[in-house]
Amino acid sequence: MPSHTEIGEFIWRIADHLRGDYEKNDNEDVILPFTLLRRLDCVLEKTRDKVRETEVRVAGKVTDDVMKKLLVGAAGVPFYNRSKFSFTELLKDAANIKENFGAYLEGFSDNIKEILYNFSGGEEKGLAPIYETLARKNLLYLITKEFASETIDLHPDAVSNHDMGLIYEHLIRKFKEGAAAGEQYTPRDVVQLLVQLVFADVENTLKKSKGTLVAIYDPAVGTGGMVTVAKEYLTTEWGLDPTNIFIYGQELREKTYAICKADALMKGDDGSRIKHGNTLSEDKLAGHQFNFMMVNPEFGTLDDLTQFGAALLRPRVVDGRPMPLAAQTIADLPRNPRSMTTALVSRGRYGRASASLSTK
Repeated sequence: MPSHTEIGEFIWRIADHLRGDYEKNDNEDVILPFTLLRRLDCVLEKTRDKVRETEVRVAGKVTDDVMKKLLVGAAGVPFYNRSKFSFTELLKDAANIKENFGAYLEGFSDNIKEILYNFSGGEEKGLAPIYETLARKNLLYLITKEFASETIDLHPDAVSNHDMGLIYEHLIRKFKEGAAAGEQYTPRDVVQLLVQLVFADVENTLKKSKGTLVAIYDPAVGTGGMVTVAKEYLTTEWGLDPTNIFIYGQELREKTYAICKADALMKGDDGSRIKHGNTLSEDKLAGHQFNFMMVNPEFGTLDDLTQFGAALLRPRVVDGRPMPLAAQTIADLPRNPRSMTTALVSRGRYGRASASLSTK
């Protein structure tokens, strides 16, 4: 089975087909949404016929709300596509690829279309910007064919949510070559180490209270790597019930927000707990309670990081009481934040220590 780096490189090479027709900086506007669409396509493949059969069977007999619930049940995940198309089916009619691709996108459930709007410029522009330029340049069929390749099996059974996040981050990093270290992603080893450190001294407490609800929050969630790994660690290593673990996050960038929310849905998590916007100026989860918070904020200078930390130092409700980060978390940081990765941690009921993790 190919590694996430190999899959990322394969997808990256698809961008070679865009050379001459797209500016290099615009390649991500094609590759990232198509990568997400291929992931969705793989997830829905096994239940696609069941969804269509369900719609035909109950059409005109139930309300729209009931229909949507029945289609979600048929899909087996919190989203569906009610069109007759998949990537494979789209390739069977090259002459009508543009019209059919549009119908394919419009066939997604509302929660997926809300995610896709982050790649099209907003709901007011619709979904056409995802594919219309490709169609105009006679590239839509070719790009669809490349992503339909068996080499790109992005089903969660083949590629975990965390590895999928690494693929996205690999692509984003390639598109953003020259960005400061730590600006676009958190290395996997750092995430795993951070998670183990956060939960190190609460293992017995959590294991004894397996029925307890656990909320994990990342205010700069990116593609969701930290919260995903944290949840997987609690469920696979400690045997906690995944239905009792809730992930929350907020992300500034539209595309990484879309990726994170989509993968949360694929994992069976509530996508509505992933918010879009600036955590510092518009905290969309204010007042919510969390047992654990972990974050690797994007920063370029110490002033940026200090601003982020100062905002987090505001009293915030964790397990029903204010739990600000310790002031030394910011003060003790090395003076060259560009050369290291920093993660800030705050814990509620299950621990009272705040901590900083630094790796050069």
